[in-house]
Amino acid sequence: MVSDQVDDIFPVDQVADEAKNDRTLKVQLSGTAVVSEVKLNNVVSAADARVPVRIKKTVQVKMVNCQYGIPRFKGSCWSDDDVRSTKEALKQRYAQVGIQLEISVVQGPDIGLGRDISEYPNLNGNQMNIPEETTDIFDAAPASNPDEIVLYLIGYLSGPAAPSGCATPEKFLSEAQRSAGYGRRKLFSVKFFKAFG
Repeated sequence: MVSDQVDDIFPVDQVADEAKNDRTLKVQLSGTAVVSEVKLNNVVSAADARVPVRIKKTVQVKMVNCQYGIPRFKGSCWSDDDVRSTKEALKQRYAQVGIQLEISVVQGPDIGLGRDISEYPNLNGNQMNIPEETTDIFDAAPASNPDEIVLYLIGYLSGPAAPSGCATPEKFLSEAQRSAGYGRRKLFSVKFFKAFG
């Protein structure tokens, strides 16, 4: 049983999706998988088994679609289609392990035409430091509650490193940055969407 479209349509043993002997069946969290027949040693027997697909955990996620540009030419860093596709992909991927994502989407702060975060994160001894070029984005659109994970959607990152996105494990942050909740905030660039969506 799978929860995402990519796995569902994969032709295991060259068997097409929804054909007889299809081994990847799409199910929905909080739904029920129904077994109507069982094949054992080439003998097919009728069955009536119902298996609940339980939600193990619910996680609140906020997608912040940042703005860019100059006063007369402003826009969202991600298109509505990109946001929709990524939102659906995230839900499907996490459902694979029983995690239900409750995702909200809000308009984010203006981050200008480009942002160099090639120094993110800075390693200082055993600690990592998220620089001001990033924390000012985080502070402009904070989490609604301490448990919420916030994904900041930005354009193509500039700078020599130019990663697809950035995330810092909470345990490596300073006490001040941990208290600010920066460990639960992530940057996703358009490059991330192209690779993931």
